[in-house]
Amino acid sequence: MTDNFGQPMPQKSNTARNWVLIIGGIVVGLCCLISLCVGGIFYAAVSAIRSSDVYQSALSEVTTNPAVIEALGAPVEAGFMPSGNIETNNGTGTANFNISLTGSKQAGTLYVEASQRGASGWVFERLYVQTEDGQTIDITP
Repeated sequence: MTDNFGQPMPQKSNTARNWVLIIGGIVVGLCCLISLCVGGIFYAAVSAIRSSDVYQSALSEVTTNPAVIEALGAPVEAGFMPSGNIETNNGTGTANFNISLTGSKQAGTLYVEASQRGASGWVFERLYVQTEDGQTIDITP
């Protein structure tokens, strides 16, 4: 190759090209690492809620409730991702979360508000299902 004056143009060395590939690889690798860390934290948080006593109790209440089964259709199953929070401290705590539900007829959402006071376990203050068609089913024990 020549420039406008007929002189040969200097060629870029392989080292310069390799540095571009190395820097690009590092950037892509860091992006992947950050994504894995964020995904791991998210998965841990969802798993903590799903494995809690209050989540399991609420799910047991809703999946065996005849009014919910009639409205949503059997079987009633929980979605993957609950949203909300559970806070505990020295045997006391509060829970406020919701769980998406699916059934053979329609979907719905289970809303949970509960408190824990000492060794007596969780007490549901509000436990109800809102169906897709707007029906509210109160299943607070």
